[in-house]
Parts: sequence; C-alpha cells; structure tokens
Amino acid sequence: MTDILYVLISIVCAVMIEILLNRTLRLKGRDESDKAFAVFLVAAFIFCLIDAVWGLGSSGTVAMSDGLLRALTFTLVLACTSVAFLWSMYVDLFFSTRSRLFGCLGAIIFAAQGILLVVNIWDSFLFDFRNGEFIPGSCRILMYAAFILYYCYSGIRILIRLFGLRGRYGRNRCLAVIFCSLLPVGLGLLKLIYPLAPFNAIGIMMAAVVVYIFNISSEYEHLITFENRITKMASRHNRDTVMAIAQLFKSMAVVDLKVGRCRVLKETPEGEEQVGPDNQAPVYLAGLVEDNVVEEHLNAMQEFVRLDTLNTRMAGKSTISHEFIDKKDGWCRAYFIKINEDENHLPDEVIFAVEDIDDEKLAELEHNKSVEGENAIYHEMLLVQSDGMIVTDMDNKIILMNDSAGRMFGVRNPREPEYSIRELVGRCESEEKDKILDMLVALKAIGGRRSYEFTIDLGESKISVMAISYVTSLKQGNMKVMITSLTDISAKKSLERALTAMSETDALTGISNRGGGEAKIMKMLNEGVPGMFALMDVDKFKSVNDTFGHGVGDKVLIEVAACLVRSFRDVDIVMRLGGDEFAVYARGIVKPDVARACLERLYQEAEKIDVEELKAAGHRITLSLGAVICGKHQVQTFDELYHQADNAMYVSKRGGGNHYELTV
Repeated sequence: MTDILYVLISIVCAVMIEILLNRTLRLKGRDESDKAFAVFLVAAFIFCLIDAVWGLGSSGTVAMSDGLLRALTFTLVLACTSVAFLWSMYVDLFFSTRSRLFGCLGAIIFAAQGILLVVNIWDSFLFDFRNGEFIPGSCRILMYAAFILYYCYSGIRILIRLFGLRGRYGRNRCLAVIFCSLLPVGLGLLKLIYPLAPFNAIGIMMAAVVVYIFNISSEYEHLITFENRITKMASRHNRDTVMAIAQLFKSMAVVDLKVGRCRVLKETPEGEEQVGPDNQAPVYLAGLVEDNVVEEHLNAMQEFVRLDTLNTRMAGKSTISHEFIDKKDGWCRAYFIKINEDENHLPDEVIFAVEDIDDEKLAELEHNKSVEGENAIYHEMLLVQSDGMIVTDMDNKIILMNDSAGRMFGVRNPREPEYSIRELVGRCESEEKDKILDMLVALKAIGGRRSYEFTIDLGESKISVMAISYVTSLKQGNMKVMITSLTDISAKKSLERALTAMSETDALTGISNRGGGEAKIMKMLNEGVPGMFALMDVDKFKSVNDTFGHGVGDKVLIEVAACLVRSFRDVDIVMRLGGDEFAVYARGIVKPDVARACLERLYQEAEKIDVEELKAAGHRITLSLGAVICGKHQVQTFDELYHQADNAMYVSKRGGGNHYELTV
C-alpha cells in the first residue's frame, strides 16, 4: 500500500467519525450509553489522526528520526488501547450498568500495556525503527493484546445479553454490537501481519458506523411510534374520549422516555391543547415545577419529575403519585401513569398529569383533626380502665399501656413503656412463652380474636391473667394495631385450685379420693410411666366398727392413711378407694427387690399405728396387700391394674392377713 493511500484512508476514517460524532451529539434522546458512545467517537477520531501522521512517518513521506517514530508508535498503540477500553465501557452502559470491577481490571490492563511499551524502549521485543523502517518484534502481538481483550470482553458480554432478549429489535441490535466488537479484532490481527495498512482505523470506523445506524434508527423508530400513537389518540374517533379524561386534570402530557419528548394534551384549566410535538420532556417538566410549585415542596417535586430515575421508581407499578401545593390552586397531586412498556417491562411511554385536590385535602385535614380529638378521647378511656390494656403496632412496639397492665407486669412507668411485647411475654411462665408468641404472630397474619390465659412470674409472687387480643385499624392513617385486654384472675384461679383439690381429696383422711387418684394414675399410664400398684385393706375392719364404734373406725382409717404417706414418696399417688380399701401407685419402682423393700417399710410403719381404744383392748391393726409391677405401656386401663392387684390381695387374705403378695 502506498503512503498516500494509507494517509487518505486514515483521514477518511477520521472525517467519517467526526460526522458521526456531530450527529450523535444532536440526538435528542441521549442516555448514558449514547454519551459513552460519543466519548468513544472522540477517542476514535484522535486515533485516526495519529494513525495518519504515523503513516506519513513510517512510509518516509515526512522525514522523522527513529526516536520520533518510536514515540509516535508508542502514542498510537496507547490511543488504540484507549479506544478499545472506551468501547467496552460503552457496552457496559448499553446494559445500563456500571461495573467497578471491570473498571479496575481495565485500568490494570491499560497500565500493563503502557509498561510493555516502556520496556520495549530497551528491548525492542514489540517493534523497532532502523533508518526509518518499521521492524516488527518477536512478541509484536502483545502490542495489541489489551486491544483484543477489551473487544473480546465486549463481544462475550453482548452474547450473554442476547440470550435473555425476546424482542426482534433488541436482538438485532445485540448482533450488530457483537459484529462491531469482533470486526476490529479481525482487522487488528491483519495489522500484525501487514503493519503498513490502516486496518485498525478501518475497523474502528466501521464499528462506529454500524452502531450509529442502530442508535439513530432506534430514535427514529420511537419517534415514529410515538407520533403514530399521538395521532391515533388525537383522531376523530378517540379525541373526545381523550379530552374528556383530560378534563379531570389541570394539565396532561404524554412522555416518550426513549427519545425524551412529550406531547402536551392539556396545559390550562380551560383545556387548551398544545399541538407542538417537539417539546423536550425534561425541560417541560422542570419548567412546570419551577413555575407552579411553592418553595416548601419544590425540591421534592423536582425529584418526582426526574425521568432518569423513573424506571426504578415505577418498577412493578402502573402508577406513582406525589402531592404538592400549587402557587395558585393550593393542593395538587401529580401522576406518572404507564401506558406502554419495552421488552424488559420497563416504562416506555407514560402520561404525566396534575390533578387539583385542594377541596379533598381540606376535607381530609378537617377529618384528621376530628379523628385526632376522637383518638385522644379513646386514649384517655383506655388509660383509666380497671382492666389492663396494651396497644401494640405490627412490629410489637408498645404504643400504649395503662396503669393496670403496668402493675400486672411490674412496669414502673407504663405511660412511657420501654419494652416490646416480646419482653413482657418473657415474664410469663416458661412453658407458656413460646405458645403465646406463636399465637400473636398468627393473629397478626390472619386477624380475628384470641382468648388465652397465662401466669406472670414477678419473683416474689405470681399473677394469673386472662387475656383477649385482637387486631384492628385506627381511623387515623388506617394504622393496624393489636389491642390486648388483661384481667387479673388470680383469686378465681386460687378458688378453682381449692375446689379442684377438695373434689379430688378424701374428706376423712386428706389423701386423694378414688376419682382424683384414679385420674392421676391414668395420666401416668397414658404417658407410659412404669411403677408398682399396691391395693390393700384393713384386716377385720368390720369387727372394729362393730366392737368399738364408727368413731374409732374413723381413727383407724386416718392412721392407716398417715402410715401410707410416711411410707411412700411425694411423687407417689396415695389414695383411699372407699371404706377401708386403700391403693398406692409407686412411680418408677419396677425391680422386684426394690418393690419388696418398699412394702417391708410399709409393714414396719403399720406396726407403729397406735389407736388408744384398740391398744387398751390388746387389738392390733394389720393390712392385707396385693401388689403388681406395671412396666412401660404394659397396662392400658386402671381397671386392668386394679383387677390384677385385687387377685394378689385375695391370695394374701387367704394366708390369714397381715401379709403382702407381689406379682411380677
């Protein structure tokens, strides 16, 4: 290739890139990726100019020293690497992302490229000039290693993106960018084979042209679609409908987010339609806010009308709104309403409308004022309740606690509670805490009303409480709260326990009666608790009653019961079945030798029974006893156990009494 042709091609590439740059800067809908593309074009333009100068020097058209040619080549390679790096940055912004990791790695690669070029000054393993002639080095491919890495990264990134797209236009654009990423790589490899041709400049220029064509066609496509929709909306068939809807608002405009333009449908309360299609949406919205919003709400409203953050704010929503005070009309509400979306389900076109809500807001303020007064009355009523009252929000934070509730939980200053409901529940009996917390979680989730009881442990004393909790909404702000009513039922519980004890206790002897003892034994049997069941009666008790009277007989029964209590443990169940018949369930005693030792101790205690009337007559109290050992889950019912022990006791009686029979 001649030196003149090399220079002409580089200059033509520079001119083409400069034209693309001017047109890109005139795009009205520029986003971040378009700005990055413009920066890429600036770097590409500079590279092509340097490449043209390099062509003049390396061909000998312009006389240059070998040192100057080395410096020019050094600059050319760095410029080429910069172009590739900026291209990769453009590709990142093409996805609307900023990768700090890639920025750091890209800078490291760029620095490594510079170090290689500096080392080449002494070693010449990349390139050299001798008497004005370019001499490729043995490792000349490293001159463009970073250049190739950047473009390959971009191609792979776009390829990954391609598989997630469905729209035909988006897929075509991705294919174009992949082609533009691989084209400079291919031509760059040709540069290594034949250095005296401007392959890099040609590849960069062609990539820029292809991307520009897709960028500009994208804007035109959105403009055409936008204008078609506006035309359709303004057609004779739909015009009346659109304008009827517009009458509900002070102003209304359709905004195309892709090209950054808007069409004003209504600007004044009288409904005058603006027909100019060239309004720039950011300028229009900024001017609307500046001219109409009071100073107090200005900053918030300026943030609301920002189009660059609208995608994020409208993610998953069809409408967003914001209230502000208008300088002339008082309270207003601004809306963004999505009317179209792209293939990624992001807003493509929206309606911006402003509604006059001054009358509505004044009514709301009056209502809130009355509700505040009403809530204040409710607040005072709750505080003076004799029952405890606790009001919590959905995060378990206590909003209100009256004095009665404070006394129950031992809270010193209930008017300024420093506890959560979880901390208060922590003062309950340990076995009740988890159940109460689970119930409160379920209540908040599904609503309704729950009644439950628990015991508060205050250290020196305990309080039994009945609670009723339910979820409701306050009028003010429609805030959900949980209200819990607490009633101290300690006296009631004490009475219940006393009545229960009386119903389960034998009135004469003070030990369990048949009903109470049988229920306790059945509970142990159902839980699989093993033990020894002993059934006994007083030998010749009828003759004691007949000879000495029922008063003495009652004394005998009382002494036998006391003997049983002394002989067995607190965990054992001692009961009077009726008349002179007694029973014991000795918990955990299952070994025969232990059982016999226990029964021997009972008979030793029985010998100590002392009833004055019987002693004077030389009469001694003895017992006939039958016992059976009950293994784990061996006996299913009390009647079964009783029947086995009764058979053993019958054997004991046949032996003359004052004897026990143990069945293993």
